Order: sequence, then structure tokens, then C-alpha cells
Amino acid sequence: RMPEEHEERYAMTVLGTQWPRPTLYERINLRVERMMQAGLLEEVRALLDSGVSPDAQSMQGLGYKEVIPYLAGQATREDTVELISRRTRNYAKRQLTWFNREPGLIWIDMKSQPQKEWAARIAARWHDEH
Repeated sequence: RMPEEHEERYAMTVLGTQWPRPTLYERINLRVERMMQAGLLEEVRALLDSGVSPDAQSMQGLGYKEVIPYLAGQATREDTVELISRRTRNYAKRQLTWFNREPGLIWIDMKSQPQKEWAARIAARWHDEH
């Protein structure tokens, strides 16, 4: 079934940030480590202890499902962190593929443009279009 055509109600600008792949991966790895330090293991353990099934939809989110084998003694912390990081990188790649299909998306090159420059570019483009 084809999506219905609809009238745009609001003027909007959609932005996407482009990071060099090594930088993106480094940021993902740091984020996963921060999640672990912020209590991801304890959160998943508490959910399981409260009776939430490992098969529950809420336990299928990125990070949650990877922690379950660790808590069951079937994986090391290092392997768990690597698995979450790898799956997050794969998810980021799928997101980029999806966003690349979005018409009118303004990509901001986070490597080459200082924040003030890209903020001015966004404002100018939005002003020109509206």
C-alpha cells in the first residue's frame, strides 16, 4: 500500500550529523562504557529479579539483551561490552542508510566545520527555504 500524500503543516528542517567512521565508532564505544558505568548491569539484573522474562519485548532493546548472558555467567564483561558496541555500530550503519534516503536532510560534517559555521549554515538555509 502506498503512503498517503499529506500536506506539510509546519516548516521544518531536518539535520543529520556526519562523523568520520573512526570517530563515530570511538563515540559509540565510549557511550557503551558509560552505560555500563551508569548501572546497565544492575538495571537488567533488577528487572530480571523482579520477574521480567528475558524474552519480554522490553528486554530486547539494544544493550539489555546482550547483558543477559553475562548475568547468567555465560559471557565476560569484556565480551558483553564488545557485543553491545558491535551491535550499536551495526544499528548506526542502518540508521545512516535510512537517513540517506530522506529528502531534504541537511548533513553537518562534524569533522570539518566548527560549530559556529554549521549553525550559521543551518540558519541561512532555513531562512532561504522559508
